[in-house]
Parts: sequence; structure tokens; C-alpha cells
Amino acid sequence: MKKQLSPLLQFFYVVPGWMGLITFILAFVALSALSDSVGGISFILLIIISLVLLFGNNAAVNKISKLKLGLNPKYITEKFPSDLDAQVNHLVMNENFTVSHKTEKTAVLNRKPKLSMASAIVWLLLGILPGIIYLIVYFVKPLETVQLDINSQ
Repeated sequence: MKKQLSPLLQFFYVVPGWMGLITFILAFVALSALSDSVGGISFILLIIISLVLLFGNNAAVNKISKLKLGLNPKYITEKFPSDLDAQVNHLVMNENFTVSHKTEKTAVLNRKPKLSMASAIVWLLLGILPGIIYLIVYFVKPLETVQLDINSQ
């Protein structure tokens, strides 16, 4: 799956998102504590680097998520070529999808997006408003859908 990303996103995919977040918070706290202009510039650069890490990792993770959804995701059709039952069983057992419609040649599976409790807690600790916004964004996300069609694989 990672091979389908661009080289730049492959670099950011291996950087954990929490690493960029912690770096950003530490740099922001240090910047607010410093009055020295030389130290302030270095921490501003650290904040910029951490934001690049955060946004790069987020872009890579979102791209991987999109590659796993849609019509005949490549990773599942290569793993179980022309075997609809095996594809459906894999998605139901390993990736928490539920079957919403199935025929002999097609299947439609859905799942609710995951809520990250760690992210929700961090955003709530940073402020009530960011935490509420995170929860609202989670609850308005649409179902993730995978469509499998043996005829078009």
C-alpha cells in the first residue's frame, strides 16, 4: 500500500503524527516562555518543521485511507483475486466492515470512521472549543464504503 504513495508522502508516512504534535506543543511552550529573540527564531523554525511533519503525515495517512476504499481496492483484489467471499470475509473479520448488500458478483461494505480517543483528549486539553470541533467533525463523517465487483476486477 505504501508503494502507491508518492516518494514525498512515503517519507512522511513513517513519521508518527504524535511526534509532530509533541514537537509543536513543546516548541510553542518554549517560545512563549522565551523573551530572547535568537532563541525565539529557533523555536519558530521548530514549530514550522513540526507543522510540516504533522501535515505531511496527515496527508499520507489520508491517501492510504482513500486507497483502501472505493471500488475494488487494489490491496484486497490482489490478495484474493476473483474470490468475492474471501474478499468480503477479510474486510469483515480484519477491518470491521459490515455487509450492507451482497449478490453473487458484487458486494457493498460499510464501516463507521474510527474515533481516536487520544486525539479527542488532547484536543479537549488544548481547549474546549478544539475538542468540541474534533467531536463534531467525527460525528459528521460519512460511512467508509468499499464496493467489490468481480466482473470489473
